[in-house]
Amino acid sequence: MFKKNVIVLSIIVAALLFGTIVFAQSGVVEEEQDFRFAQRLADKGMHDIAAIQFSRFTELYPTSLRAPEALLHAAESYEQTDSTFKAANIYLSLLLRYPQSPLVDQALYNRAGLLAKHGDHLDGALAFERIKLISPASDLVPAAQINAGEQFIAAGELQKALNALYFLLEDYPTHPLRLKTRYLIARVRKDQGRLDLALQELDKISSERLGDELMVD
Repeated sequence: MFKKNVIVLSIIVAALLFGTIVFAQSGVVEEEQDFRFAQRLADKGMHDIAAIQFSRFTELYPTSLRAPEALLHAAESYEQTDSTFKAANIYLSLLLRYPQSPLVDQALYNRAGLLAKHGDHLDGALAFERIKLISPASDLVPAAQINAGEQFIAAGELQKALNALYFLLEDYPTHPLRLKTRYLIARVRKDQGRLDLALQELDKISSERLGDELMVD
């Protein structure tokens, strides 16, 4: 009798485990299908519906590995429909809900771009600068720094602009953006009334451009 009960109990446990595995696999399949459905909508240019579907995905699967990606795509889709306020809020939501996600730098960059686009130059500059602090190894840091410099210039914060631009030159001395960076520095120096320093930067542009051409040859 005891042996029979053990067998029955083993069968029940096995059935429960099998059911759990099947349910889990089914959930993963549905999750992937929902994500692909939202992605197809975006690929077809149906950005308004895609944004809703991506947002819905994060509500249904908040612990999914693709939840941060879905939020990023939701915000980008809202941008495509000029719903920039919603886009900015969703970028912020990604930063707050998934601060360890590798997509944090892109969310920061995109949100900073929205602030700059709407004339919030100082906030945009600070948001661009935040990328090097939160994601120092990000490939977006050089572009973020030059954008920060441009936005600081637009906000009239010339010294902060110089700090942002010199950071790029010092930490990325061979980056393709260095010539544009020197040009912006020359502009700032001119606005500060330091024509001598502005001319120095222009001379450096000429010499570095010549050096690049010689390396190509």
